[in-house]
Amino acid sequence: MRIMIVGGTGFLGFHALQVALSRGYSVNTLAIDDVVLGDWYPSEVNVQFGDVFGLTEDDLQKRFEGHDCMVYAVGPDDRITPPAPAYEFFRFRLVESVQKVANAARRAGVKKFVLLNSYFAYFDRIWPQKELARHHPYIRCRVEQAERVIAAGKDSMAVMVLELPYIFGSMPNRIPLWKDVLLDRFAKGNTIYFPRVGQI
Repeated sequence: MRIMIVGGTGFLGFHALQVALSRGYSVNTLAIDDVVLGDWYPSEVNVQFGDVFGLTEDDLQKRFEGHDCMVYAVGPDDRITPPAPAYEFFRFRLVESVQKVANAARRAGVKKFVLLNSYFAYFDRIWPQKELARHHPYIRCRVEQAERVIAAGKDSMAVMVLELPYIFGSMPNRIPLWKDVLLDRFAKGNTIYFPRVGQI
């Protein structure tokens, strides 16, 4: 099986390709040129540089031909605070661009498409009374993203949507995105000690 990982030099894509390689699959990736690839990156992976947000559907189709499966691991997540209107920012990156990629993949003959989505779409589904998608543009776009990609698969490409929780981890040559949120703020903040139960 030949797998195309869109975003294979990012955190999720990098770990996905490692798993695919360990299972004997042939792996290629389409990624932006924002990190220096060295000995740490698997040499058997063919890296094509390109920005999915700027490439046309026809350009993408040519790059995807010959692959059986695709993993889509690109896009801003809930840690991004864009300028207003936030919905337009997220819709272009999480909905319109992903639909374009899915259409190109189907036209290229890809049979399986795995979308790395967000657990916020899951929360919106199990708590309909909270109307999360109506109140938050990021969540709304994650819900729309899954709907558009599933529709793009039509009858010829199976689509799987993984609603991923917050994931901690690291990879070579990239500073973890959670470093500022957790480690730096904790290290620079005041330490507060709480007594153990029974010592008050």
